[in-house]
Amino acid sequence: MTMSTSRVIEEIEKLKEKGEISEDTYIKLKKAVENPIRIDLGRIFRKFGMSNRNLILDIAAGGSGTGPKVLGRQTVALDISKTEIESAKNEGALAQWVCADATKLPFKEETFDFAFTFIGLAYIKGKENKLMTLKETYRVLRSGGILLLIEPEISENVKDYMEYYIVCKDGKIINETIFGVSGAEITQTLEMLSDMLQHVKFKVHVEARDRYFIIAGHKL
Repeated sequence: MTMSTSRVIEEIEKLKEKGEISEDTYIKLKKAVENPIRIDLGRIFRKFGMSNRNLILDIAAGGSGTGPKVLGRQTVALDISKTEIESAKNEGALAQWVCADATKLPFKEETFDFAFTFIGLAYIKGKENKLMTLKETYRVLRSGGILLLIEPEISENVKDYMEYYIVCKDGKIINETIFGVSGAEITQTLEMLSDMLQHVKFKVHVEARDRYFIIAGHKL
């Protein structure tokens, strides 16, 4: 457990003592923080040929602003929420920020070399909205471009997803944050997203990891 996760647990305990969170929420948060998912985005991006020399679109990038923290200020980071964008900026996520709906991307066809989501598609609820996001991303990618989905598996019976992520860039921790989404229509499985990508005409490559998966969609 890192010093940061220890402090997070202390803060969660204080919130419970003050009555600001329920016992059930406290248990879920504590469990997530005590069993973090460690992921090295720097190494993943490099494996697929992504660098700050490319024009890259980060979809649903707000809140933690993790993508720009790894790739740098040349990243075009998109989120539908102005509040989330401001939060990311305040956390030092320097990028070319755009406030827009991912199902209606405000970019011309074949604009980007790469696009990706990092626990971003999980926040776009509903299968139809996820599919529209993938279609729009296909449109704005150049021929030969890659869409990288780094997403959690959320099965049909799950109504409250919550995990604590320790994010690294080539071994160095750059971010520690809780990702959580709840309610109806949050399901997203590896099979479901793979099928959607193929429907949109991407060539699909899948890598399954512990508690999350990586799907690369190649625009041929």
